[in-house]
Amino acid sequence: MFCVVYQLRRGGDKLPPEDVRKRPVAGFLVLAMRPVTPEWEARLFDKPGSSKELLPTLCHPMVKAIKGGILLQGMEVRHNLHVTRQAWWCVPGLLDDLSAPG
Repeated sequence: MFCVVYQLRRGGDKLPPEDVRKRPVAGFLVLAMRPVTPEWEARLFDKPGSSKELLPTLCHPMVKAIKGGILLQGMEVRHNLHVTRQAWWCVPGLLDDLSAPG
């Protein structure tokens, strides 16, 4: 599904709404079972069928429907194996936020 994703946390801490709205990322959202283990994950790719991820993988996502989209809450694993809480607000389609100046 093509959507705009807003990351709601940085380093595990909640971001203020004004910071959240500054960094939307548009891409192709995939929710899937990991191939080796029976765990779900959410990934955001630049286009369908691509292997280029735009955000770190969200492990063990819990999905909740909210006004205008879905909320995914899970764990983010960085390259140094540091695990932090993360949440994504995912809005289907392309928003004007990505083309607005500033």
